[in-house]
Amino acid sequence: MAVKRAYVEGVTQRRIRYTFLYNEAAPLRLLIEEARRRAEEIAAEWSSTLCRAELPSVGVLALEWLGGTLLADLSICFPISRPLTRPVDMFLDAEFKKLSLCLEPLAPIGEILGYSVAKARSLRDAAGRISLRDGILVVKLKGLYFMGRGSAEPDLQGGIRVEVAKLGCEGIDPLKGLLKARELLRRRGRTA
Repeated sequence: MAVKRAYVEGVTQRRIRYTFLYNEAAPLRLLIEEARRRAEEIAAEWSSTLCRAELPSVGVLALEWLGGTLLADLSICFPISRPLTRPVDMFLDAEFKKLSLCLEPLAPIGEILGYSVAKARSLRDAAGRISLRDGILVVKLKGLYFMGRGSAEPDLQGGIRVEVAKLGCEGIDPLKGLLKARELLRRRGRTA
C-alpha cells in the first residue's frame, strides 16, 4: 500500500487529501475500517484528539492550540463524499483499489468547556497568523485556515493577549461546522 498526501482546492479553501493506494481491490466496508485506523495516525500527526463522527466523516480532529481547541473534519472524499444522496450501505460491497480521506477545518461548534488565555508576540506569531471575525479567531496553520471561538486584544505588558475556547467532542456536527466555516471564509473574501 502507498499513501499520497496533497493539498487540494475545496469550496472556499485548500484541504489536505490523504490517498491510500492498495495493491488489490477490496470491499468498501474493509476500506472504511482501514480508514478509521488511519484516522488515528493522522490525528497523531496533527497532535490532536480524534472525536467520533458518522460517515462520510471518520472523525473530527480536535487540535490543541494555545490551550484552546481548533477543529477539522476528516472524511472520506473518495469513493463516497458529501452530500450522500444514497445510503452508504448500498456501496459497502463495491470494490476499490484506493480510498481518500480529506482533512478540512471546521468552524467552532460543540460544547464550550472553558477558555484558555495565552500571550502571543503579535497577530503573526509562530503560533500561526491570526485574524478576527465576529468572535472567531481565524488561524493559518500549515497552509489551512482553522477557526476557534475567542478573542485577541493588546496586552499592557506588550504583545497580544489571546483567549481561546476549549471544546469537547460532544455536540459536534461536521456538516454544520463545514457549512459555517465556508460561510465565514467567504465573508472574509478568502478563496485560498
